[in-house]
Amino acid sequence: MRGVAVFHLAKVKKVFSSNPAVSGIQATCLMWDENLLTLEANPKIAKQLKEGSYVLVDYRPVEGLSVFHPRQKIVRVLDSKEGSGLWSIYRDEFDRLKRANKPAAAQQQQPQYM
Repeated sequence: MRGVAVFHLAKVKKVFSSNPAVSGIQATCLMWDENLLTLEANPKIAKQLKEGSYVLVDYRPVEGLSVFHPRQKIVRVLDSKEGSGLWSIYRDEFDRLKRANKPAAAQQQQPQYM
């Protein structure tokens, strides 16, 4: 998977401002696939990071590990129009997949006996 750029779309729910005891800026993000994570932000974009922002999270693998582990660092703040459009695309597909994976209503019903 070397050289492959993989990014995860997220919506910022809460930003934790700089604290002398903790290095960097962190934000709690709702990922398009319903995961809720608190992640570190790239210092270059920290001032752009606001609640409600749409962001891209770097999901490229950390090199040198024997198992896949994503970097999980916020690397880009998207324009609100671009971000909300992408969010709709991701969420529509996610919702479609959830519906497709649900058992049919007929399969969920208990058999009726006389």
